[in-house]
Amino acid sequence: IILTDDNFATIALAVNEGRIIYDNIEKFILYLLSCNSSEIWVFIIAVACGWPEPFTAIQVLWANIIADVPPAMALGVDPPERDVMNRPPRNPNKSILNAKTSLIIIIQGLSMSLLSFLGLYLGCFHIYNCDCPHNMTLFDNKTSLDTSIFLALPPENPPLNFTFYNAEDEECDLRLKSQSLTFVLLVTIQLLQGFLSRSKTTSIFRMNPFANKWMNAGVGISFALLLASVYVPKWNDLMDLKPLNHIDWGIIAGCFLFHFMLTEIVKLILRALTRRKLRKRGKNKKLEEVSVSGASIEEMRRLSKDKKSSSDEDDEHD
Repeated sequence: IILTDDNFATIALAVNEGRIIYDNIEKFILYLLSCNSSEIWVFIIAVACGWPEPFTAIQVLWANIIADVPPAMALGVDPPERDVMNRPPRNPNKSILNAKTSLIIIIQGLSMSLLSFLGLYLGCFHIYNCDCPHNMTLFDNKTSLDTSIFLALPPENPPLNFTFYNAEDEECDLRLKSQSLTFVLLVTIQLLQGFLSRSKTTSIFRMNPFANKWMNAGVGISFALLLASVYVPKWNDLMDLKPLNHIDWGIIAGCFLFHFMLTEIVKLILRALTRRKLRKRGKNKKLEEVSVSGASIEEMRRLSKDKKSSSDEDDEHD
């Protein structure tokens, strides 16, 4: 190693910067993979159950470009975590997609997808009563009948004394409303997942929510565009979306609360496993007792500048 400024503090600064860059790349990858996998899982589950498609093509593009990209880019410039210099050296042969990170992606992706599927189920069969996943409505000659008990029956084998008929206009409108609930539910959780992805193990309650201004701006703009695509006339027609009511937003809030609690529990387990691993290595220091804290890093930068200024003055004097 050649120190151009003749200061050993530069080594610590370089290690600190390298770890920050690696962490942010890892956050970027984990966030995008978990969000994209959740969309895939929703489609797989819906198709397997014979239900309507959860999203249209333009909605998938919106989720991948407008919703996912701004938080992912903000994670690329996320400030360093407090324990960045307290960790043991990382194995250079260790891949980003290891057992721990793969488990995080699977848990977060399945959580978002299952909650979105729950929104589709509630929208179709309880809130908007789409009745049948085949865009068909079941009636007898006199009265209507709730067909949720016949969902396992294919349309070519209806119960006796009942007939199927197309109800395209009304059924399509109800289907779009349930689709809108599912889409807004998934995108909202994905946007807020950006804040949860700022650390694999640190609780969000121990992090400064305003430290990453790019995250706040990106999520705010993306969410504003999402609201516009739902409530602005003509725009929501282009997106195949319908306005949501207070019940829909209550479901969205409840689903995000569940996802938030699940993510915090996973972080708690990972922190416990990390402490156990450090104890086995004989490194049982607490996170607050770090040898090189964020303040000392700033002090090293100041000393480095002072050293360089002093060296320049000596050169001029010579």
